[in-house]
Amino acid sequence: MTMKKAKNRPLRFFFFFSDEKGQHEITLSRKFLSVRTEFVEVLKLLADSKKYGVRPSLRDKRRFENLPFGCRQKLIACGLIEATAEEKAAKVPTIAGLLDRYKATRVGQSEWSEKRDRRLFNYMTEYFGLTKRIDQITREEASGMRKYLMVDRKAGKGPLEAASASKAIQEIKAVFNFAVDCEFIRCSPFVKVKCGKKINTDRQYYVSYEEIDAAIRACGDRVELAGALAFARYAGLRIPSEIHDLKFADFDTVGIFNVPQSGKTGFRRVPMFDELRPHFEALRSAAKPGQVYVFEKYRKSRNLGKLIKDHMARAGLKPWEKFFINLRSSCQTDKEALGWSRSVMDAVFGNSERIRIRHYLQPMPDADYAALGRASGVGPKVSVKSSGKMGFFSEFGEDFPSFDEVLQEMFEMLEMSPTDCKQAYETMSSNDELSATYGRASAFMKTVYDKDFWQKPQVDQMRQVSDFVTKTLDDYKKMADRIEGPTLPAKGSPMESDGLEPTTPALQTRIP
Repeated sequence: MTMKKAKNRPLRFFFFFSDEKGQHEITLSRKFLSVRTEFVEVLKLLADSKKYGVRPSLRDKRRFENLPFGCRQKLIACGLIEATAEEKAAKVPTIAGLLDRYKATRVGQSEWSEKRDRRLFNYMTEYFGLTKRIDQITREEASGMRKYLMVDRKAGKGPLEAASASKAIQEIKAVFNFAVDCEFIRCSPFVKVKCGKKINTDRQYYVSYEEIDAAIRACGDRVELAGALAFARYAGLRIPSEIHDLKFADFDTVGIFNVPQSGKTGFRRVPMFDELRPHFEALRSAAKPGQVYVFEKYRKSRNLGKLIKDHMARAGLKPWEKFFINLRSSCQTDKEALGWSRSVMDAVFGNSERIRIRHYLQPMPDADYAALGRASGVGPKVSVKSSGKMGFFSEFGEDFPSFDEVLQEMFEMLEMSPTDCKQAYETMSSNDELSATYGRASAFMKTVYDKDFWQKPQVDQMRQVSDFVTKTLDDYKKMADRIEGPTLPAKGSPMESDGLEPTTPALQTRIP
């Protein structure tokens, strides 16, 4: 052991000793000058005992215990002595102290994350209290946290749903893992508590265009409330966080607007959808001269959803659950059905494919789900019965084909083998352009089959059908221009006469 006196601070000493873990340094300040000699002797004795493996005597242990608490802490930190039960208890914080220290590490958070943390801290203080030491929390108490959140909780808004309780348990486990990392406790009491499912599919609800239009009309002349619904359903924005700082300057003339950094996914660019455009124009027309923010009146409101639900209730409409989340979910479900690629979905909506599948995409309607069985071309073809009230489309008779049936008949005309048909479908799934074309064509066939569509034709519906046909024909014309010649073997060729399948799939060079 060596001792060194500080040159610039004469009332401070440095002590150095080495063990199997390396060299240790202990600093002794002026308030311990009165016990400096005793501290040096004790430190030397402890270093020699540890070096030679000799256990200190009872007399030496009493000398260790008589040292001031600050000196003992320095020896405990170096592993030379062990802390007493009282010293260990003094180091362990209470629930209130732990939450204060955990809160100090959560810097740079958004306003919405801070609100979530406050809600989490309320759960913990309601259940454990403020003055309870965290080392006194048993595993039995930790296991009862879920029952308290879902059944016994009376404070605030009452019990939580299963998914919300599971998310709260996950965040509480993170707080106690922080206590373990800080060495306040050796093991977390929540280590064996399972989080459970954080997804509740029972509360998912697809909001149709008719329902959202009715909700928008219920808002009346309150343009900003109607605009919030439109941005949530037609553009999939997070409400209210992503419209909080939305400015008119974020919208350009090209047809793209910038979503400011929301604290969750950061800045991103979103196209101006046709369904959203009239609602944005209404917001711009209602804006005051010099107004900067799009949602000036309600941008700081914390009860935006409640205001809209009140207007819907007065209009005789029933609000759906998870009000704004299901609007965003319905928008993403629509774009997924149209065949948008994964990269485009990530860029527009600001969430990953994993999050989208787990939390946003909703189950397919029964009609679409049943149509999957007709896509492979295996077994008899099934046609959907039409009503006979479809105007000029009645010439197709009672059996109106789906797009998958039309595609399969085209493959049969080309005399393609089942292997080539399967590879053709795989190629269409992996190609973004072909996937989008397939989605538009399928949607077009479903639209023309809808009897309500032809019984009550409207201008925008007719324009929609025209857009489907025009875009689909343009895409298939481009694909036809890329064909580089026949790829199927001619009738009577040696390959066909030998009963061999062609080595190149039928659509390998036809489909880019």
